[in-house]
Amino acid sequence: MKLIKQKTETDCGVACVAMLAGVSWAKARDALNFKKSDKKFYTDKDSVRNALTRLGVITEKNFVVCKYPERLTKDALLRTNLLANGNWHWAVWDAKRQEILDPYYKRTRPLSCLIVLRRERRQV
Repeated sequence: MKLIKQKTETDCGVACVAMLAGVSWAKARDALNFKKSDKKFYTDKDSVRNALTRLGVITEKNFVVCKYPERLTKDALLRTNLLANGNWHWAVWDAKRQEILDPYYKRTRPLSCLIVLRRERRQV
């Protein structure tokens, strides 16, 4: 899996969708229904899951506790770095590399994850 860095402070979801689906940042942005002119890219679980599904990546429906992603045998979308205001950050668990791919931070505190069940070939 290729690490894709964020382009703004709020597009971690876009970058993570791109990584998990193996598509460009722009294609992930489009799958999330953002416009080229958008400046803020806040995402939630449902919007990210829907975008991944459109791109052929099927995940679990609900978060599972995932403080130790190194125990996972499948790729996963990680919910990390919970802030005082209730927002969080997205990162990706690459099971093949046994590594967290974080589009912004160098240090990530995983809380929960959506496990990737399978990938299908689809075009957006």
